[in-house]
Amino acid sequence: MKKMLLFFVLSIWCLCLLAAGPFGIEMGQSLETLKTNGLNPTQINNQGYYYVSPKATHPDFEKYIVRLDEDEGVFWIKAIGSDISDSGYGFTIKSKFNEIESSLQKTYGTGKLLDYLFPKSIWNEPEDWMMGIVKNERFYLRTWESLNGKAFPGNIESLGLGVLASSSSKGYIFLEYSGMNKKRLEQKIKDKASQVF
Repeated sequence: MKKMLLFFVLSIWCLCLLAAGPFGIEMGQSLETLKTNGLNPTQINNQGYYYVSPKATHPDFEKYIVRLDEDEGVFWIKAIGSDISDSGYGFTIKSKFNEIESSLQKTYGTGKLLDYLFPKSIWNEPEDWMMGIVKNERFYLRTWESLNGKAFPGNIESLGLGVLASSSSKGYIFLEYSGMNKKRLEQKIKDKASQVF
């Protein structure tokens, strides 16, 4: 009897872990649930953005943000990486990007890499790679999109892993997850904000 009870408890625990979303945050979780689960949500602004402290963190990310709707809960999750010192060529940050990308591909597949420099950018030499990012004239991003309206596990519609930089020698990686209802809920928040006019 004890063995059956233990097996049942472990099975439920494993199922909960499998159902948990990125960093242990699930799409649709309410603000109250985030508080109850010890994520300590701290409001950033009145547009539904909150800093959170998830239990399941990754060593390459230091800040976590969610956006939620008061009725439908979390619909967007973002992890922001620690600063990475680099040369203008971006070798170090691209290496870290590739490492995280490889882990994500095990769950979400190949996705699509966007490595784009605006045609008339002056930051077009190999040593200008980081400055192109700083000036928003280069984008380095891998995206994953759900197909045929079928969500990824955890009711995720899309995710993106990208690089941002604050200088030619310092940058960071970010990772964003969007729920299936993100576009609709963003519009709902905009509509509510415009009611004050």
